[in-house]
Formats: sequence, C-alpha cells, structure tokens
Amino acid sequence: MKTYLVKELDTLHLQQVDNLLHLLSPGAGEIDAVRLSKLIREEMICLFVTEDDSGRIVGMLSLCICPTLAKDKLWIEDVIVDESCRGKGIGRSLVQKAVAHAETLAPGSRLYLTSNPTRMAARELYASEGFEQYETGVFRIQL
Repeated sequence: MKTYLVKELDTLHLQQVDNLLHLLSPGAGEIDAVRLSKLIREEMICLFVTEDDSGRIVGMLSLCICPTLAKDKLWIEDVIVDESCRGKGIGRSLVQKAVAHAETLAPGSRLYLTSNPTRMAARELYASEGFEQYETGVFRIQL
C-alpha cells in the first residue's frame, strides 16, 4: 500500500475517488473534474490517497485550506477507506500524512475535522492521533 499527496488526477483515478466519495456520501453529485483539478493545482485542497498493490485507490482524505481574514484554517474532510480494506491502518496513514503536511503549510495553526457520531472507529482513530472533541454549535442551511 502506498499513501501519497495527489498532484494530478487522471480519468481512472478520478473515477476511483468519485466512487469512494459516494461510499462516504451516497447523495453526493459527481465530482467536477475541472474544479477538482483547479483546487489541487492551487493547493486549496490537498488530496491524499492510498493505493493498493494493483494501483487501485482504496482510501482518501482531503486537507482543505480555508483562507480567512485573520489566518488560514485547515480542515480534514472526505475521509473514507474502501470497506474491503478497513482495519489495515489506511485511515491512520492518511490522517498522519495530512497532519504532517498541515504542519508544513501552517505551523502552529489548528487543524479541524468533524465526524458523525455513528462513525465510532473513525472517531477512535482521530482521538488516538491527538484530536480532541470540543463543544461547538455547527449550523448549516441547504442552499
């Protein structure tokens, strides 16, 4: 298995990333290839993937850089590992790569993530990697 930061996505890998995204969020629309390529190129999204020995993407994570007036905020999003590959350390490897990269991008900043309370294994992983749960009031509206 190999975990790395994606610099460019070819059509096959884009489809594999799209498939994983739909495992995480079944209602998600299809990934806009042009938009994703632009975000990767401009380093607004750092996409980490794990490939198995055959070159198939079996896990992914997005490190998102959100510029604000005061400083950049960094968020981990879209963490998913193919069901057939869970329990093999792929999620941990992805999180560790993202944390290390975030430290180079914005030393001393905070790195955030949210996790559905039903995803117990993921939440245990995040806690074991040093993430602390804190009370927040997340609001959203459907546009």
